[in-house]
Amino acid sequence: MVPTRELLSPNSVSILVSDLIENAVKRATEHAAQTVRVDMMQGLSSLASIAFSAPLVGVLGTVLAIFGCFLGTVGDRFSIYLALMGRLADALIPMETGLLVAVIAFCGHSYFQARMDEFEIEMKIASLQLISQLALTSV
Repeated sequence: MVPTRELLSPNSVSILVSDLIENAVKRATEHAAQTVRVDMMQGLSSLASIAFSAPLVGVLGTVLAIFGCFLGTVGDRFSIYLALMGRLADALIPMETGLLVAVIAFCGHSYFQARMDEFEIEMKIASLQLISQLALTSV
């Protein structure tokens, strides 16, 4: 089959080249954005793990501290109650610390997740602007 003049016209060649450049730029920007996203997701998954496990570690510390409250209590009833109340209050500190760490980690995770979403939108907008600028310069 012999190519016709329409297929070899300068206009069709420039359209073909601009389409190839547009596709190459899209692939390159998507690859760059995906690479940065993977790096950012590693930190986010660490924050999510901390937010999930911190209260559990706090509960474990509180349970172990409560078991330790009852060791070595001797004396009359009133002094035992006073000693137990002080020790039980101290036993809640790991739980409070675990919850505090979890809340801070969750807030950080939510903040950085929102920043990552904004970054993706900015990358898409920059990609479209680059493609449109290349299309204008190639014409």
